[in-house]
Amino acid sequence: MVKKGTKEYEDWCEVYEYMKKDILGYDETMKLPKYIVLRLIGLSEGKFMANKKQESFGQYPFSTILITMKMSKASINSYMYNNKSKFKNEQHKVNGVMKIIESKINDVVLRLRKAEKSEEKVEESDISHYEHKSATYKPKSRDSNNDKLDDLW
Repeated sequence: MVKKGTKEYEDWCEVYEYMKKDILGYDETMKLPKYIVLRLIGLSEGKFMANKKQESFGQYPFSTILITMKMSKASINSYMYNNKSKFKNEQHKVNGVMKIIESKINDVVLRLRKAEKSEEKVEESDISHYEHKSATYKPKSRDSNNDKLDDLW
């Protein structure tokens, strides 16, 4: 599991709370069942569910899972609203939510990598040759040559 006090643990807590409150609509007095926790941890390990019997097919940081959950929230809400009468139990609902997240997580990983690469390119680029030196406007004199308006004041 994740060690307390690390960045990964903080990210795990955010994923847990987001799933609990924002996706499933649980309140503070409720906790996520073990099945959901194992599904979330399994997703980070590239498995269906966290256990020692399954082979890992990838690894996703919890921060990426959280971003994927946030980006998929509209799809998840639509799925849950349209199928609320069809759910047999909580596991059935969570399996559908996880299927949506799993289908979009690789796209999020690719987007994050692309953003990281473009940020590196910006940092590496040399913009010193783009320095723009413009002329400043300096009036010839400050005297007003318009004597016609002096009578008005």
